[in-house]
Amino acid sequence: MAEPTLSQVFGSNSSQSNTQVFLDKEDLGLSAESSAEQIFAAIIVRASIYFNESEQVNNSDIQIIIEQGFTSLVSRNDLTYREKQRIIKFQKQDDESDEIIPEDY
Repeated sequence: MAEPTLSQVFGSNSSQSNTQVFLDKEDLGLSAESSAEQIFAAIIVRASIYFNESEQVNNSDIQIIIEQGFTSLVSRNDLTYREKQRIIKFQKQDDESDEIIPEDY
């Protein structure tokens, strides 16, 4: 199969030029006033719909897997937070390098 497209992963309104990537906030479930953290979280959540082991079974060109980690309670500044982990796995043929080079995927 082919590499996943931008619109498959991030929504039908996503696009790119030679120098920019455009993601539609509505496709990501965001409002106009979203913060950087909210945008980053939305990208991870949206990407996990397509980049997972089930989809990889159907498309061997998928080389990034996002899976759910553990949920736990953590304390910070005398407050309790629910910590929800996502594990991102980058898979490529072994070259004995630990470095993640985005253009390898």
